[in-house]
Amino acid sequence: MVRTSGRFSWSRPLRKYRVAQIPSLPVLTPTIQEPRPRRGERVTLAPPEVARLTSLPGFGSSTEGLVAAWLLDAGWFETVEELRLYSQVYVRGGRNRPGGYVLDFVMPPSYYPPTIITVIGSYWHSLSGVEARDIDMAIWAQTNNYRVVEIPEAITLDAIQFQAFMEENIGRR
Repeated sequence: MVRTSGRFSWSRPLRKYRVAQIPSLPVLTPTIQEPRPRRGERVTLAPPEVARLTSLPGFGSSTEGLVAAWLLDAGWFETVEELRLYSQVYVRGGRNRPGGYVLDFVMPPSYYPPTIITVIGSYWHSLSGVEARDIDMAIWAQTNNYRVVEIPEAITLDAIQFQAFMEENIGRR
């Protein structure tokens, strides 16, 4: 028998393999998962008593997704698309140019004073060079009259602590 695969062909008998018997596994019931938000749809978080936060997909890290969901729930943005306009904002060319950086979130013009929200991840922001870039970004923000709110990743692990931190530092609309 001749076997062909793309441009190559060879004549070797096909081997027959025995299929191993797989032991029967217990039937798992599927978990109910929240559907992803549709375009233009408002997203609300569960109350803090539930102590479970939901993260919006597509906002960088899962921690940034938590902040994005809270900002929508707090009323600062009407839709996910509007929030995307103010997230992952490139300054001075972003990560692609020396001296540039990416701001996680910039509050809308209706928020006073102008505020930048930065999520400080335990891995990324501990890398060499990133700490220096964070300091450079803080100096740039101060010279341009922006207030910087840094959210440590550890705070987002507890829903009630995260909710209190955001209420104190950002507030609701």
